[in-house]
Amino acid sequence: MKEQILLPQRTEVTVIGGGVSGMAIAGALARRGIETLLLEREALGAGASRAMPGHLFLGLVDPYNRIVTALGEARAAEIWAISAENRERVRQRVSPLRKGLLALAQNPHELREFEETLPLLSRHPFPVELWDEKRAQAASGSPRVIGGLYDPEGIVIDPILLLGVLAKEAREAGARLLEGVEVEAIESTVHDLRLSTPHGKVRTEIVVIATNGYARRLHPFFGHAILPRKGQCLRTRPLPPVTTLGLHANFGSEAWFQDEGGRIVLGSLRWFEREGEARIWNPQPAPRMTEGMITFLRDLHPGAGEIALERVEVGIMGFSCDGLPLVGPLPGAPRIVSMAGFCGRGFGFALACAEALAGMIETGRIPPSCRLFSPRRLTTAH
Repeated sequence: MKEQILLPQRTEVTVIGGGVSGMAIAGALARRGIETLLLEREALGAGASRAMPGHLFLGLVDPYNRIVTALGEARAAEIWAISAENRERVRQRVSPLRKGLLALAQNPHELREFEETLPLLSRHPFPVELWDEKRAQAASGSPRVIGGLYDPEGIVIDPILLLGVLAKEAREAGARLLEGVEVEAIESTVHDLRLSTPHGKVRTEIVVIATNGYARRLHPFFGHAILPRKGQCLRTRPLPPVTTLGLHANFGSEAWFQDEGGRIVLGSLRWFEREGEARIWNPQPAPRMTEGMITFLRDLHPGAGEIALERVEVGIMGFSCDGLPLVGPLPGAPRIVSMAGFCGRGFGFALACAEALAGMIETGRIPPSCRLFSPRRLTTAH
């Protein structure tokens, strides 16, 4: 029998989801004196936040040159600036495990993307360097690459450490964080919202949905706006030295680093899990995904020897339908606010977006980041 958890009858803002996004917005709200309750159905940080290698990329999943083509240079630069601000907020809280991120080109097409991106980024304060084959191979420890785009300001952090810091900040600011409470339904009333849980109901003025891939279970808007994707993060047993940088390939779809003890931590390869929704929601590691990740490491680092695993973590990520985060009130539902759809880049945007969103909830004024990432962009009427 589950322990009964005593819930408050009413609160100003309720945050659903205890990952990096949820804890960041809970802390930002509480620091503004807003009565904040966070509800997490499992343990804090038990979802996708725990199943990430910890890379803080600059920008979105798609490379900068593509975003410039799609959105224009001004908007692209604004998005990259938000992630740069976010990175500084993270640096203020935790020390990096690795400094410097190297994007690897494994074919001429990827290298051309890097060559197109370099002059565009050079117009802004985003320091990147184009590395030739020899330098990229030496730095990555991989003979399979033909070049790279190096971000000297990029970092790898410990996700668990950051989650702990954010939880501590939120509690100290006055937020109440409750674990083991699943929100089963959100009901709109004339004056507020009513949240149904196995432990009773909570009335709240505003709800922030920060459950990312699980958001579609709470509101129909996310049924088309967010695509859930199963991600995995594995940690190998100690291997010979390979690299001292944070590495990523296929535009961030794979990200990995080697820790001080020689263990390689590799995240994602999402496309290995395409056999339907039931498999995506399965919380157990998928053997096909795991084998694909091991094969990837063997191909990139043939000198690493036999690869044995210490553990594999699983998380459900949320990919917005247009590749931009979904931050702000939902169309037609101003009391229901999204803090989701980060496309596997939650650590790269969550803290900056949380501050902007908390400011909007406090003052009613919409900051630039909330305009760029507004869920209302996905409707025909704005």
